[in-house]
Amino acid sequence: MSRFESRDDQDPIDHARRARTENRQAKTISTLGILSIIGGVLSIAVGLIPCVGSLAMISGFVGLILGGVGLLVAGQYQHGKGFPIAGIVLNALSLVVSAAMVYFVWSSVTAPNPDEEEVKRGTAITIGAERLATEFGTNPAKADATYNGKIVEVIGRVVSVDWEYPHFVVKFASGGTVLSFRCERGNNTLNPPTDFSIGEAVTVRGRCTGVGQTLKNTVFFSRGIVSRGSPAEAAVELPPAVVTAATKLLADYGVSRTEADSVYRGRYLEITATIHRISQNPTGRYELLLNAATPAIGCTFPHTDAGRVQKLKVGDTVTLRGTCVGSGKHAVELQYCTLVE
Repeated sequence: MSRFESRDDQDPIDHARRARTENRQAKTISTLGILSIIGGVLSIAVGLIPCVGSLAMISGFVGLILGGVGLLVAGQYQHGKGFPIAGIVLNALSLVVSAAMVYFVWSSVTAPNPDEEEVKRGTAITIGAERLATEFGTNPAKADATYNGKIVEVIGRVVSVDWEYPHFVVKFASGGTVLSFRCERGNNTLNPPTDFSIGEAVTVRGRCTGVGQTLKNTVFFSRGIVSRGSPAEAAVELPPAVVTAATKLLADYGVSRTEADSVYRGRYLEITATIHRISQNPTGRYELLLNAATPAIGCTFPHTDAGRVQKLKVGDTVTLRGTCVGSGKHAVELQYCTLVE
């Protein structure tokens, strides 16, 4: 044996120990690389699925880290770099695929829709809810031919605005019933506000898609937009009030609240009665209580009528109009009332 030869090189035990160490290192590198490859393949597959493609970014980053660690370990021992490099490439590709899918989905959702833009800015047929209800009620075929596919702007006194997926439903009070507009929301249209006062003037604008076949007194819109009032509001007729005797209104609710609601709820009424109490609610709106007995008639006025209501006093007989919203615990409620001169 040469004196320049190492004893370790001739030691069989050391050879075996070194072989076992290198084998464990190779397994570690292979395991990290294979895990990185599996993660990359799964990330690419998930990244191609719309709506959930963004989740692939998480697994892609994890796979990228595993591949990077495997490559660092392989670099220290100068072997086994193939699997980690393949894993890094696949996971980097999955991140690109996932980012592209997220961009595609986001662009398709937020991109301006030509029809939606036309509904917002195009020339519309402006009409009152009462008149539209009359036209669809008297001659549905003619009304459908007139309005179907057209941009229509409808103004009326609102009863409610509700979200019923995939539509929001605007209900207007007409002289004899409640007219509903079911509006499909556009991609870039925010959910409509729902804090309208009952009886408030509201505009619904959209592309008319016809009258409902199974839903009575319902008109369908696509790309619907709801807003308060309109510059054209004064020029469009609002529904006429149904003149009702206060004594009959109270008597009907006294007999059966359910039956009375089916007759009066949602209708725009005109009544004459004597003021029993004048007050303001927490929002600052004036309220009149008509009739001293129970049930009474409670009338809520908008802020714009505050000056006129302030001139009234208990004992005065007044004629007013408002939308009936049904019976509360102690009174039949009329909201968004206005005094009749």
